[in-house]
Amino acid sequence: MTVHLRFGGMKADHAMEMAVVLAKRQGIRTGLIAASIALALLAVAYEPAVMRFKSDVGFIPLSYDPNFVSSLARDLLLAGALLGALGSYIGVRRYVRI
Repeated sequence: MTVHLRFGGMKADHAMEMAVVLAKRQGIRTGLIAASIALALLAVAYEPAVMRFKSDVGFIPLSYDPNFVSSLARDLLLAGALLGALGSYIGVRRYVRI
């Protein structure tokens, strides 16, 4: 005898798959929010930090490059989204077996 569970008109397997998908979306949002906060702090502190280190450590050539911040922003947001999705996926898969 096979028992089919339904949740609000969905089969149990489909409901679990939806839980994993929703958790990954939430993880992506959380990762993007965290990366955005880190990016805002970087944008505010990058130039003063470079200027401070430039004056303190004269034997190391440092320069302020705004293009570096924009390329780092893309990578930081992408990494935040991927790590958030991966963390949510691992966390949900621990409790929901598909």
